[in-house]
Amino acid sequence: MTEQLDAPASSGPPAAYFPAVGDSIVVGIVDVGEYQQRDYDNNEPKFWPDGGKVMDKVVTGLVVSTTGSTAAGSEKANGPVNPGDLVTFWCEGGKFFTYRDALKASGGVNVGDVMLWKREADEAPSNPRHNPRKVYTARIRRPEAKDGDLVERCTAKRRELHEQRLDQPEPVAASTPADEPF
Repeated sequence: MTEQLDAPASSGPPAAYFPAVGDSIVVGIVDVGEYQQRDYDNNEPKFWPDGGKVMDKVVTGLVVSTTGSTAAGSEKANGPVNPGDLVTFWCEGGKFFTYRDALKASGGVNVGDVMLWKREADEAPSNPRHNPRKVYTARIRRPEAKDGDLVERCTAKRRELHEQRLDQPEPVAASTPADEPF
């Protein structure tokens, strides 16, 4: 049985962070929602010229495995990420297109689907004053027998996450899933 996803509240787990080329993470999808982007200079909500909100996706996942130096947090503040932890993927800019393409290739996403994110080789910036552009790939697939009870654990985490947004500040980690999800 699949459960259609709903939009999460603004609070949630730390972001997945990929400091080095080749870093990757595999998660069971717990939730997908939309958020309005903010301007980096003044922190005000962003709007298109026609007045529409600039919206992007945020994906919450239950960590199955990681490679390389993948962490939770950001460049300025990050820490280890382990199987069973919850992480988020803020899909804006190039990450929005990466997620969109993976979503299109999979035909949609359900709670418990398995998602892989990987940092590929950086691309040279179009402006020499800017940093190189980080490139990511993503794939989404339906859960298989080798994933064990991943769908049930993701469903339980999703319920906890929605309850917790009303009651508590931090998520509780889940049990370790099966190896080699892809």
